[in-house]
Amino acid sequence: MAAYSNRPQDLDGFIPYLSRQDLLFRQQLGADLLAYLAEPTNSVQCEDIGQFIDDLVPWMQSMNHKVSSTGIEVLTYLADRLGSDFRPYLQNVLPHTVDRLGDAKDSVREKAQLLLLKLVERGALQPQQLLDKLRPHFQHKNAKVREEVLRCLINTLNEYGTQSLSLSKFIPDIAGLLSDPTPAVRDTAFSTLVELYRHVGERLRIDLQRKQLVPASKWPALNARFDEAKLADDLLPTAVKNVADVVSLDDVDRVAMPKPAVPIKKPSVGSAVKQKLTSTPSSANPAGAMDEESFISSFEDCSTVQIFSLREATEQLKIIQDIISDSNKEWNKRVEALKRIRSLIVAGALNYEEFYAALRNLDIPLQATLKDLRSQVVREACVTISYLSQCLGNKFEKTAEVLLQPLINLIQNSAKVMASSGLIAVRFIIQNTQSSRLIPIITYNAIKSKSKEIRKASCEFVEYVLGNWSRHSMERHIGTLQEAVKSGIADADPEARQSSRR
Repeated sequence: MAAYSNRPQDLDGFIPYLSRQDLLFRQQLGADLLAYLAEPTNSVQCEDIGQFIDDLVPWMQSMNHKVSSTGIEVLTYLADRLGSDFRPYLQNVLPHTVDRLGDAKDSVREKAQLLLLKLVERGALQPQQLLDKLRPHFQHKNAKVREEVLRCLINTLNEYGTQSLSLSKFIPDIAGLLSDPTPAVRDTAFSTLVELYRHVGERLRIDLQRKQLVPASKWPALNARFDEAKLADDLLPTAVKNVADVVSLDDVDRVAMPKPAVPIKKPSVGSAVKQKLTSTPSSANPAGAMDEESFISSFEDCSTVQIFSLREATEQLKIIQDIISDSNKEWNKRVEALKRIRSLIVAGALNYEEFYAALRNLDIPLQATLKDLRSQVVREACVTISYLSQCLGNKFEKTAEVLLQPLINLIQNSAKVMASSGLIAVRFIIQNTQSSRLIPIITYNAIKSKSKEIRKASCEFVEYVLGNWSRHSMERHIGTLQEAVKSGIADADPEARQSSRR
């Protein structure tokens, strides 16, 4: 029997009970929580969703398989409901999900697999991102994890196909597991290569032979299975069926890549300056709105600091992190801390290569500042994010991926300072950080957002990407870019239609 008189009516009501250790209580609480989340009309808004998710991690780690299974199932519901908004919590959730792939209970392993697939399905992860994050676990000390990672690769491949995946780097890892000491892992690795052959065809066979990745004792059986699949006409349309058609032996990734139907705009040959994103002149801006010039003038409008070592720089960054992470701190102190990030950059902190990694610790605190109620804090965060993007370029891509959606969300804000600051920060990011990680976020908002302001701005971002980014950074997302352009042309907002037609 649960130790609360009334069942909680929202997620905030569950938080005080999540840390309780009593097993029977947890089972009842878990059942109530699952019943709440199973009802689509129940809100997943929460005062501190990050705390809620953090409190579920010990459930996943529980030695009791029922509690562990419930924790994973709750997180799967949240991943489904939050969609791409679940991204900030991946860093905490993913490692524990992978650990559960090694659980002794089949039911726990299955639910961990479902959570991973749900994260991809709902846009918190791209298929390639998931596989890249799982790659180190091909060498996991737990044999069950090694086996389940192989299964996850097969599931992802069958769900999303080779068009959205770069597979060649995984081949040596999979082939290496053919010699794994655990029979189940060896068998699964064998089946994985056969499944890859169905998708890729002769490219895979030639690659394995050329690089001598398969042990000599294993090759005859694997080669025979390839032949069986080919003779049974079990190869997929993406597979190369004839050796003569293999142009490059090391080209496993380039299988049936769709040709872009949308013409890719290129800057004129004689232009030495990148095409600028369309922006309203400051004189025409609504009262209180920001413009790009005001951001640029603010970049180095910060106190002067001196740093003499990496240790000193990282210690100062840790102090900044503590200040901006604490919403109870006075807002002006948080503003000064945000400015101090720029001070460190101006002082030369980027001369230390390790400082780039230290900056990643600010991802979640910066995200929180974008949700602050004070426009001064939000504006300063946007200025700092813009400056970081300008200074770091493509090294900013992972942080940009975390911050892009919260920045886009600001565009519909009724406070002009917040709305314009978010818009300008996104412009700085897509001008300076050309990362394919950002395209799904932009196109999703161009197609799916209910806010006309966000759709209009996202159509502008799509236009800029098509006109200025490299072909390589776009090639895996041509389909979604096409869909975004088509959606924009038919949008109810005339400015969105105009951007899409350009």
